[in-house]
Formats: sequence, structure tokens, C-alpha cells
Amino acid sequence: MSKSTASSSAAPGYNDIPDFPDWEEDDADDSATQPAEQDIEPPRGFTPPPAETEDAEGSTSETQWNPVEVDGGGFFSANDDYNVCDECERPFVDSWLRKNFQCKVCDDCRDRDGKHSLVTKTDAKNEYLLKDEDFDKREPHLKCITKKNPHNANWGNMKLFLRCQVEERALEVWGTEEALDAEREKRQNRKEKSKKRTFDKMIKEPTSWKLLNCE
Repeated sequence: MSKSTASSSAAPGYNDIPDFPDWEEDDADDSATQPAEQDIEPPRGFTPPPAETEDAEGSTSETQWNPVEVDGGGFFSANDDYNVCDECERPFVDSWLRKNFQCKVCDDCRDRDGKHSLVTKTDAKNEYLLKDEDFDKREPHLKCITKKNPHNANWGNMKLFLRCQVEERALEVWGTEEALDAEREKRQNRKEKSKKRTFDKMIKEPTSWKLLNCE
């Protein structure tokens, strides 16, 4: 074999390897190729936990988030404004009694025929022995709603009060239910005596009796 043939068939040396470009990892380029995070809307009625807050001294603190389920679905944080029903002790957003009378009772617990029924001012005064100043001058003022008089549209609007709130006001005025019942009985006896005196007077005076019969 000739010398030229041997040199051509020999393996290429280190210097014969072609140069390749240097590849550098670029975190910025890799992050750019990542798909962007989609903004996920939280469920309706859901309040996300609060972020960490920094005080004047530079220390951070995180408010504890206690989710509370409310009627109608959804959750509220313990720090959010919501109402707790005085009857069932469950949280609720709003109700008819809360809106009109500031009474913390949900719509499901409303007793329309009982303590949450509506009473006119005249009936409330007669039944619970209250005066006008007990409604709108004594603090806090009793809340009411107004409706047209069903007996005559030309008359003034009726003021309707919440029965349970009227009962509470009566206890403030009279102290106890026993004292209120005693005053009712006292006024009833006084009314009966007045009727008896009127009847006895008519018996003793025939002229008055005749006039009464003519009427």
C-alpha cells in the first residue's frame, strides 16, 4: 500500500472536527415560551382569603380566613359583613324584616301570623297601653312601614309596626308582663264601673231613659 493511500484513509484528527455554536440556557427565553396563566374567575359568592399585610414595624401578618356558608349558596369570610338569624342562628345576606325593621331574622324564619305580624298604631296603643311618645320620641324610635288605608283611600296612610318590637317597647314602659296585665285589668275594671254608673244614672232619671229609647 502506498503512503498517500494510508494517509487518506486515516481517521480525522481533533483539529479536523468542525466548530459548533455555543448554546446557552436562557431562562427568560424559556419563560417566554411557557403558556400564559389564564385568569380563573372565583365561584359566585366566594371571597378569597386576604393577602398578607405589613404593619408600621415592617412585620407581616395574615388575617385568618374562616369561610361561612350562607343561605342561597356561596361562602363569606368571617370578616365580611353578613347577618346571623336570631331564630335559626344561620348567616344570611338580607331579608324583608332586616330591610324594613332592622330585625335580624331571615325570610325562612319569619312568623307572619305571630310575633312578626304587623299591627297598626291604634291597635298597638290599645293592646299594649302605649302613648304616642312611646313610638316616635322614646329612643330608639320604632320603625314602621306605611300603607294606604283599606277602608277609605281618602284617609291618611296607616302606620304598621312589627308586633315583637311593640311588645319589647311595652316591657320597657311597664317593666314586666305582670305589671302590664295588672294595668289592663285595672283599666278594664274602671271601664266596667263607668258603664255601671251610667246605667244607674239612667234608671234614676226617667227622662234620660226615654231619650235613650227614642234614639
